[in-house]
Amino acid sequence: MMQATAMEARSQVMADDVREEGLAAFHLYFIDSPVTLINQQIKQLSLLSVSRVAVHTDLVSRGDNFALRRSMNGQLRTAQAARSLVFYNTEEQGLGTPLPSGTVRVYGQDSSGALQLLGEDGLPHTPVGQEARVTLGRDFDVKVEREQTEFLRASDSITISAHKITVSNAKNEPVTVRVVEAMQGDWEVIEESAPHTKIQARAE
Repeated sequence: MMQATAMEARSQVMADDVREEGLAAFHLYFIDSPVTLINQQIKQLSLLSVSRVAVHTDLVSRGDNFALRRSMNGQLRTAQAARSLVFYNTEEQGLGTPLPSGTVRVYGQDSSGALQLLGEDGLPHTPVGQEARVTLGRDFDVKVEREQTEFLRASDSITISAHKITVSNAKNEPVTVRVVEAMQGDWEVIEESAPHTKIQARAE
């Protein structure tokens, strides 16, 4: 009976012979089958076995807060957008079990079908229902240029500045880029060519 109960409690995404148990503030992962190691041997054991997880790509470019508070003297700042894969730890998205922290490596197939490493990132412990983000690095084809076109110090505590942000895409397909500007203190956008969303101390 105890064994049957344990089998019923095992998540469907766990690999064969692996079960998870919550204990106070921790999660325990048990491997039911014995594992044999010879001297100096290293083995990798599968913890999760999932054939498909729904993910979406997030391209984001983050600006510097200091560029709003002082003159940049016409300096042009250029950077590639950061590319991340984002997924939600839910059954509907293909998971739905507590994920332990560790390194996630992402591979993609090239035109010949060979697997190529796209990037790796550290994944923190991710409870059920939470968002997980794996940052793969900078996207070579998506460039964001920031230029301060005007700066005025209205008083000791007030500055007014104008900025031009240019996003370019060298890919054959369209992409969506989130442009995020850090803005501390009290601030207001008085004129803009595209609407922004105010999220705490930043404008997106």
